[in-house]
Amino acid sequence: MESKITKWADGLRELADFAEQQPELFENHSFGETINLFTYTPEDMAEKTRLLGNSEKVASGGWYTMRRCFGPHKIDLNIARDKFCERVQSGTKIMTKPDPEILKDVPTIEVEEPVYEWICPESVLNPNAK
Repeated sequence: MESKITKWADGLRELADFAEQQPELFENHSFGETINLFTYTPEDMAEKTRLLGNSEKVASGGWYTMRRCFGPHKIDLNIARDKFCERVQSGTKIMTKPDPEILKDVPTIEVEEPVYEWICPESVLNPNAK
């Protein structure tokens, strides 16, 4: 019986073969896929980073990531930054904000605004059919 990972890897190989056979289908593609893997404890992050091998650190938003690139493709091993890193104050900055004392006296009004939705064709192959 094939494992899930074997089936997944076989599927990637089939996809690569298909892309080479149908290059015109992919002519406007960005050519770089990201596989996101998630961990939930520092211990799991450390273990999976060892399995990932040579990788680079990336910190963005609420995530801490170890990234390994394979040509234009990458595997991102992610953990929530607050589960892995310590947030410390590194300084201060001056911000300009509205005075809350003045804002409390500003009246509010109701305004009607348009609401939008997407209506898509029933058929991808015949988009003009009703």
